[in-house]
Amino acid sequence: MAVHERMARWMAALAAGLIVLSAVHAGLLLDDAAGDATRTRMYRGARLAATVLRSARAWDDPAMLESTAAEIAQAGAVVLRLYSPEGSLLLDSDRRRASPGPPAPPDAQARVLQRGWESTVQPDPIGGGRELSVAVVVVDEGQVRGVLRLLGPYPGRMDHHSALRGFAVGLWVLAAAAAVLLGAAAAGMLDEPIRRICVVARRLRDGDLAARIEPLPDGDLRQLAADLNGAVDRMVGQVETFRNESRYYEAVLEQMSDAVVVVNEQARIRFVNRAFSKLMNVAAGDVVDHHVEAIGLSYDTATLLVRALEQRTAQRDRILLRSGADTRTIIGVAAALHSAEGAVTGAVGLYHDITDLQRADQVRRDFVSNASHELRTPAAGIKALAEALQAGALQDPVKGPRFVDRIVETSERLGNILDDMLTLTRVERGEELLHPEPVNVAAAFSEALLQVQLAGAGRGITLERECAPDDIVFADARSVQTVLVNLLDNAVKYTPPGGRVRLVGTSVPGGYEMTVSDTGVGIPEEDLSRIFERFYRVDKARDRATGGTGLGLAIVKHIVEAHGGRVTVQSRLDEGSTFRVYLPTAVAPQA
Repeated sequence: MAVHERMARWMAALAAGLIVLSAVHAGLLLDDAAGDATRTRMYRGARLAATVLRSARAWDDPAMLESTAAEIAQAGAVVLRLYSPEGSLLLDSDRRRASPGPPAPPDAQARVLQRGWESTVQPDPIGGGRELSVAVVVVDEGQVRGVLRLLGPYPGRMDHHSALRGFAVGLWVLAAAAAVLLGAAAAGMLDEPIRRICVVARRLRDGDLAARIEPLPDGDLRQLAADLNGAVDRMVGQVETFRNESRYYEAVLEQMSDAVVVVNEQARIRFVNRAFSKLMNVAAGDVVDHHVEAIGLSYDTATLLVRALEQRTAQRDRILLRSGADTRTIIGVAAALHSAEGAVTGAVGLYHDITDLQRADQVRRDFVSNASHELRTPAAGIKALAEALQAGALQDPVKGPRFVDRIVETSERLGNILDDMLTLTRVERGEELLHPEPVNVAAAFSEALLQVQLAGAGRGITLERECAPDDIVFADARSVQTVLVNLLDNAVKYTPPGGRVRLVGTSVPGGYEMTVSDTGVGIPEEDLSRIFERFYRVDKARDRATGGTGLGLAIVKHIVEAHGGRVTVQSRLDEGSTFRVYLPTAVAPQA
């Protein structure tokens, strides 16, 4: 049976008991009403009897007084007693007594004289049961003559009243006992389901979102449990959705190249991404929950967030971060975060490192400047030689042929510069697409040495090669030739006559290393960090004399890095230089 059905039956039984008790109580009220009617009737009778006695002037005539009282008592079916003001019995119409009744009790007599009347219910000493006694004061011409008391049956009312009261008390006791038993039984039946619900509620409060109420017996509590479980399921779904979204956005922030920091309304850090930790040289675990001004950040970095919180508007600033000899330029932007009600709940800061962009822009400007200079010089030379020839040098048998040869040489140098610039541009833009394939190192070395052999032989430079005949490198064949020829060409140009240039290939873990070393003039240490920049020359006069374009090493660097490799240099003045090119075992083809 369902809990609510059992409860309905218990409540019906309890209601029936209350109806019975109400009926008994109504009976008692009716009984009391009947008693009040009898009391009123006898009071009126007593007043009427006093009036009759006063009108008959029977106080001084005992015979008349007795006969009048007897007639009144007989007519009203009551007992009439007359007492003097002092309480002595003057007249008693009760014929059941063998002797007159006792005098009036002093306290009762005093109450009647004080109040003017009295009504009491008392035991009937002769007939048994109860009798109603109503007393009034008899006054004649302003003089108290005595007290008249009428006694009549309280016809079964007091007995009935007492019995009903006893019965009512019994019913009330039974009803109370039944209510206690029913309440205990109902509480016992509801206690276990409610306890189970409370246990699950406490687990949910403590964060155990897997807690569920086990199925309960059919009834209202079963439906309540099902509704609560459904609400928890929906809540868990919303929480999981929120967590997934949080993880998604956190992952997005973690992968951002810009540094991101989030603070609460007290400027305490709630989140930093990986880029922020790297840029500011701090660990996330060391700064979260700390005030942004207390974790060692630069003044400008911290105050940018504080200003966003205080002014409630987006803030922007250029920040210089100094770490030793390195200075980085940062563009910082911070904005306040607001709740739906408009209250500030925190701020988010984004820091974009533009150092590399500035350097790239500077490189671009330098490239344009250097390219203009490098192109202007041979162009000006060609123009000057052409003007000299036009002015008559062409007819000179000595100067004419020499000027023409210089024009051809300068034109070739100008063409080389343009070719190298185009090659470098294609490599940087990805237009020089790689087509990796197995390349025999010995064959590549032989072809590259062949291209510089004539220049080396003319200066008495020894060219050496060392590699295994079956060494293979997985790379773009044409690009490998470009790298080797540029390195060998530089080595030959900067090695004095009688020197040596050595080309060595070696298999290394994870890839292949090619080394070009020479016994040339070497490179100053302060120039090593810039040797791979465009148009950078250690000795500009020597470079132009040897026909160098200043772009060869920049091309080498970009090609090697496009293969996923690296190029390094070691050098000592007057002892020579060694360039090492490392290429990984495999390179993924470019689309």
